[in-house]
Amino acid sequence: MIMGEYLVYVHTVPNGKKYVGKTKRLDKRFGLYERYCKGNKYLSAAIEEFGFDNVDVRLLREVKCCD
Repeated sequence: MIMGEYLVYVHTVPNGKKYVGKTKRLDKRFGLYERYCKGNKYLSAAIEEFGFDNVDVRLLREVKCCD
């Protein structure tokens, strides 16, 4: 197993629902969410309904984890 550093983040949409994820590159991940967000149909629908600018995004922590 390969160890790596990950960033754990949470998206909170205006209706109060939260979506947690992890990534190695936060800037790249958020750019992909804003444009595509196809990996999670619920988050994708929330972004479409409320707009990406209305979704609160917070970094929860940095962790070392296995790939």
